[in-house]
Amino acid sequence: SKCEKCNTKCKTCSISVDHCDSCKSIYALYQNTCISTCPTGTVKISNVCAECTSPCSSCRSKQDQCTACISGYYLFQNKCYSECPEGTGITGSQCKACQTNCQKCSSSAETCEVCKNGYYLYNNKCQSYCPNGLVKYNNQCVSECPIGTTLVGSSCLNCTSNCQTCSLSVDHCDSCVDNYHLYNNQCVSECPIGTTLVGSSCLNCT
Repeated sequence: SKCEKCNTKCKTCSISVDHCDSCKSIYALYQNTCISTCPTGTVKISNVCAECTSPCSSCRSKQDQCTACISGYYLFQNKCYSECPEGTGITGSQCKACQTNCQKCSSSAETCEVCKNGYYLYNNKCQSYCPNGLVKYNNQCVSECPIGTTLVGSSCLNCTSNCQTCSLSVDHCDSCVDNYHLYNNQCVSECPIGTTLVGSSCLNCT
């Protein structure tokens, strides 16, 4: 037997002249072949085509510096996420920053779900005020205050503890939670002396 020269792209070889073990500097080793460009899903590192780190489907410079992700993952700042980080939302196969003043938009970057403090959700966007006919509640614009809140100015505020419903102010109770009774628009656990419980209210004795 005689020694034969390796394939011109190989730096070293074994088994056969085309079975490369290492490559000349301008090439990269991939499946014992020296190639000029690494295939998708690999990246050239020290003259070897190294597989990108899952869940990257393609990468550059480093194995974990993603440029695309496998199905079910979304690209954001060269990393792949199964759920977009807070402050970003899905746009195609990537996570993009939510619209201005939006805190959470996980289903879509253009569809806000939760606004930053001081802004109110209306038609999936965050505004500093609510349109006429709507009131502010929990960073949203709503048509009416929900049960357990009352309108103070242009905002729905939570009724005080033990009030089920209130009006005029947060401590002006109209009804009470279970085990509490209404007395002079306050909710008490026991009717005061001189009153008696009728239904859910404490009424003055006659």
